[in-house]
Amino acid sequence: MKNKTNFELEQLSIHTRDLNEQKFLANHVSSRVRRNLALNKNLRKEIANELLFDCVVNVSYIASKNSNTTEKRKFLKSDVENKCVSCEKIDIHYTECSKCEK
Repeated sequence: MKNKTNFELEQLSIHTRDLNEQKFLANHVSSRVRRNLALNKNLRKEIANELLFDCVVNVSYIASKNSNTTEKRKFLKSDVENKCVSCEKIDIHYTECSKCEK
């Protein structure tokens, strides 16, 4: 997996069921990879709970909405009011939240 591009990892993170892949992706430097992983409906509970405490709010908030997340976390109102943080859009080509149609 280390030879894959970020684009390929972003695609993989949305659907992977493999625990080893999820562990690798959960620790990836790209927050877009981790955010897409947080959107994954097949995300393992332990990975979902780990992403819940990601240092990037855009990742952790989405993880909090994943049905496989069992732990709880409180967020600042100002964080979740940001449309890019609360957006659940899966679009691996999208790079600028400021131009979002939402």
